[in-house]
Amino acid sequence: MNQINNEMAWKHHLKLASTYKMLADKYEYIDHSLHLYYGGEYRKHLNEVEKYFLAMHHMQHP
Repeated sequence: MNQINNEMAWKHHLKLASTYKMLADKYEYIDHSLHLYYGGEYRKHLNEVEKYFLAMHHMQHP
């Protein structure tokens, strides 16, 4: 059950990271502050993806 929760969590954060990456790219040459904000959110969600992904990996390969 925990593995399913981890998988759902990292897929959720991956989807958000993808959205924030798209927004950061969109505003890169238009609005620097928005670009930085969305870029920060992108990195934050990538960190969450990595955390959950590593937790799943450690459960499968103790």
